[in-house]
Amino acid sequence: MDKKLNLFDKVIDLYLSSEIKSLKRYEIRDFIVYEFSRDELGKVIDFKAIENLPSIYILQETENNEIYIGETESFLTRVKDHSNTKEFDKIYVISSAVLNKNICLSIEEKTINLFKNSVMNYDVKNKNLINNSLLSKRDNLRANEDWKFFKEIYSLLRFNLSPKNKNDEEDDLEKGEEFSYKKGKLKIVEGGFLLLEGSQIFMGEPKEYVKNKLLKIRDSLIDKKIINDLGILQENIFWKFPSYFSDILSGGSTSGYDEFKTKKGITLGDYLGREPQQRKSKNSIN
Repeated sequence: MDKKLNLFDKVIDLYLSSEIKSLKRYEIRDFIVYEFSRDELGKVIDFKAIENLPSIYILQETENNEIYIGETESFLTRVKDHSNTKEFDKIYVISSAVLNKNICLSIEEKTINLFKNSVMNYDVKNKNLINNSLLSKRDNLRANEDWKFFKEIYSLLRFNLSPKNKNDEEDDLEKGEEFSYKKGKLKIVEGGFLLLEGSQIFMGEPKEYVKNKLLKIRDSLIDKKIINDLGILQENIFWKFPSYFSDILSGGSTSGYDEFKTKKGITLGDYLGREPQQRKSKNSIN
């Protein structure tokens, strides 16, 4: 499996709501991801597409920060059973035909440990963990490769799963350090960056050498109603590289690591300990 999400448009698709208000369906390569409320469990008809697929699911009780993680090949049946015994108000499910039972068991174990060791102190209700040594060598290799992609998906679902044992500077970052550029604000999350709701992208004529790319991104944001007529983001959006965001904020070709800064003037690159970027922002639109 390729480790990277290929297209910006694909990431934008993650934030497209369905006709059911609280349901979001994400399609990323071979994976189908649903995010919805417990109230919608009996209303969604297209779960048939994943009913017999190997799946990882997360049940969340948001008020008390409770999490339950499971794996199944019969998603609807399994979650309906949980409805009779567990308290939760949000459901996340990640399904794919490229998974199998053994890989799901491994991913389930890794996910439980990831949530238990998060700085967010999730109250993980799982008790029994799976012994990874039961996996074949082939399945274990595949599970380790898929795990990298699952962590990206969890970030896209807005879970903060940074480990507890970070130093003080990193802890400050996870508490919400913001970086600003033009009329945009950015935060660091696991696997990439979030451009925050309320940021305003550049709505003028982009520079010629990036015009086609930026207009395509802008049109996608408009079509998905992620920005309004003024270019103001209606919700957070995720991407792996900050320069995508500094480009759409400026209308030019920029280095997000150089342009985004804290209130104290520290660049994103310096904050992350990166070398200065070769691609500077001299061509951005002021």
